Amino acid sequence: MSKWSQLKFALKGGTVLNRVHLGNNGRFSEDLDIDIFGNLSIDDKLKELKNAAKRLLEYKIEGPRILHLTARFDAFYINEFGDKDRVMLEFYLANKKPVVARPIESILIHSRFIETSPAMFPCYSLEDLIAQKLVTLSFRGQGKDIYDLFYALDLTHDSILVKEALIKRLALRGKTINPDDFFKSLLDQEEKFLTISAQLKNSTNHYIPRDQRPNWKIFISTLFDKLKDYSKK
Repeated sequence: MSKWSQLKFALKGGTVLNRVHLGNNGRFSEDLDIDIFGNLSIDDKLKELKNAAKRLLEYKIEGPRILHLTARFDAFYINEFGDKDRVMLEFYLANKKPVVARPIESILIHSRFIETSPAMFPCYSLEDLIAQKLVTLSFRGQGKDIYDLFYALDLTHDSILVKEALIKRLALRGKTINPDDFFKSLLDQEEKFLTISAQLKNSTNHYIPRDQRPNWKIFISTLFDKLKDYSKK
């Protein structure tokens, strides 16, 4: 994107966790979640994105659709197997600058599912990604959030920076809360997650390789055990 636009951006969410950090435990992610930065108005950022999309000649671009300050484009293309495929691009437009505990860095990203050329992308740090996922789990609670955190918490990282990032991410949502209270509130939701484990199985499995699909009740219980220990660090 930087080839055709002056917008500053960074990849976030499950795409980065799974492509960069989780290795063989990574799941499939069919969308790219991107934060757009800068002092341009939201309308001007959207105009820049539309102009950049027109230059992606190898893709058929549909959109954008706007929801909650996020612009979503669907990019259709013919994949390596000769089949029609799609990538969903979601751009969050409201941030003026990155809200991070560790600076954004450009990282070489490749796919472990198909043979493609790797590419450099600005990405959030592992600590910021874990904080993002914790906040997302508390508000949304989808199976892919549970899966990503289950493995991400075991990776080598700085838990103090995660808690710093957590405070900043919550502030973006208008929440003034310290990490101890956040974890207490999140841990109180364990039973809620356990009661919807069957729904999680049905809604999430296409993201996860067949041989890595979990028993969701055990997975959720184990994750919350990890979160209890993590909250004490």
